[in-house]
Amino acid sequence: MRSYIGKPVYKGVRLGPVIVIKDMHAPVKREKADSSEAELKRLEKACDKTKNQLQKLYHKAVREAGEASAAIFQAHQMILEDEDFLKAIRSMIEREQVNAEYAVAATEDRFSEMLAGMDDEHMKARAADIKDVSNRLLRNLSGQKEIDWEEMEPAIIIAEDLSPSETVRMDKDKILALVTVHGSSNSHTAILARTMNIPALIGVPLELDSIRSGTLAVVNGTTGEVILEPEEETCRRALALMEEEEEQLHLLQSQKGKETITTYGSKIRLYANIGGVEDAGYAIENDAEGIGLFRSEFLYLGRTELPTEEEQFQAYRQVLRMMAGKQVILTQEGLEKLEQELEELKSVKRKEIAEKIKVALSFGDLSENSEYDEAKNEQAIMEARIADIEVTLKNVKVIDESELSNENIHIGSKVEVRVNNPRTGKTDVYNYKIV
Repeated sequence: MRSYIGKPVYKGVRLGPVIVIKDMHAPVKREKADSSEAELKRLEKACDKTKNQLQKLYHKAVREAGEASAAIFQAHQMILEDEDFLKAIRSMIEREQVNAEYAVAATEDRFSEMLAGMDDEHMKARAADIKDVSNRLLRNLSGQKEIDWEEMEPAIIIAEDLSPSETVRMDKDKILALVTVHGSSNSHTAILARTMNIPALIGVPLELDSIRSGTLAVVNGTTGEVILEPEEETCRRALALMEEEEEQLHLLQSQKGKETITTYGSKIRLYANIGGVEDAGYAIENDAEGIGLFRSEFLYLGRTELPTEEEQFQAYRQVLRMMAGKQVILTQEGLEKLEQELEELKSVKRKEIAEKIKVALSFGDLSENSEYDEAKNEQAIMEARIADIEVTLKNVKVIDESELSNENIHIGSKVEVRVNNPRTGKTDVYNYKIV
């Protein structure tokens, strides 16, 4: 029996066999190419295959996690289309007459090291994306196959870390727990675990080469412990804890649809905090009466560039529609984005389109006036957008200290107070517990 301690990400106990995920490619050897032209063709073919895989992953992620979370795979496709990256690989193949695998691995090392050394956090994150794309490219060059998640039995996943590509491909119903050697509280592993209610540990000092897939293990997401090859008594305790969890879950499930009233007779509302569109589904599934806080900063995590205004708008709109009129509270940044867009559409865009229509009308005959048709179509889209934002803002609420009333405050309650600071122009945040 071997026991290791890591950092808990999501609570829960699981017992089962492990699947060890190592780097998807063996160490790349430098080999002299017989034909640079042939290596370039191999590279082009592998790039095309990688792009198709990323496109499929993107559509799968959109279905399962929403547009904002899927954007990482669009960023990965952009890396494959980056001329600097591709030119560096091609140049090495032609100049040094090496095999395509070595050129990809060497270029990835150089680009990743350069990005990881930058001060900008977004550029540092891009280094991991370069590695993820390069690993996929190398796997396609060497003909290595990916794990068939559909055929695998339920298991505990153990890895150095998990990339966006790996987490999206997994069949979530077959993941008992997640254990990684590296990772952070905001890594793809941690976000997936919290979203899917999967027990998970990060920062576990494991030597993956010493662990065989199929080894029995116990993961305790509360204590942060993972036990390999547990003894019978350890297995019995784990099964007993799992049974207790199941009973607790059934108890909570039985309370769905009932009013939330304290023993003193006070009615309260239970809201869920979410970090993205995908979390809203779990909030609804677990009978949340609204969204207590949409942590809009989570839209920025796990990607190489800032989310566009359109992506943010779509995320907010989708959550509002999913909650079907229930209250949704955004962080101040998310609300300001919507308000700014609404102001720009009304004060600037409307005037621009009105001027386009005026110019188009000056040509007289409208039967074959494409400029007029385009302007009217643009106007219809804009007005629909304005209506969407106005509906969204109507259902969004930002709480400040003036709205806190005694009837909504209870002993033990956790309260987040956000106060608009006129001196700094920012919102100050204070967290309290009522005692």
